[in-house]
Amino acid sequence: MNSNFLYCLRHPSIETNLGCSKCGDLICPDCLIYTPVGARCPDCALIPEVTIFSQSTKISIKYVAYGTLFSLLLGLIWAVIFIPILAIPFVPLMLPIGIAYLISELLLKLSNHRPVKYLDRLSGICVVISYLITFLLNPVILMFVLSNILFLLMLIFGLIVAINRVRI
Repeated sequence: MNSNFLYCLRHPSIETNLGCSKCGDLICPDCLIYTPVGARCPDCALIPEVTIFSQSTKISIKYVAYGTLFSLLLGLIWAVIFIPILAIPFVPLMLPIGIAYLISELLLKLSNHRPVKYLDRLSGICVVISYLITFLLNPVILMFVLSNILFLLMLIFGLIVAINRVRI
């Protein structure tokens, strides 16, 4: 019988023969953390978190300004072209999603596709601004939305697309 028992460094009452693949410390199944390069102790298995880039006030104002201007522009374009495109099947239903996608893409391009705090909220607000501008400039669209549940669902889906497109 072997009397040379090995014990976990963090749990001295637990026998183990398993060591950390990086530092070699003895670890028990409770301490073990699986990583892509093997079993590690809690100290060596620290996985870096996604860095959220903090931005200056000047850059935040740039995001808000460009997002607002772009949403105003898209809202204006949508209000102007809505009546002529009603004759094309499914295009009026897909337009809110396309507008939301364009707004979120602009904000992603401005941030160089880096995770930026509150960019998802800004994207959602810009989409709502675009929708409101469209409804104010062309009340026919508002009537169309209120009378067509599918179109209302497309507006909501567009908002969800914009928010999730830039989410961290």
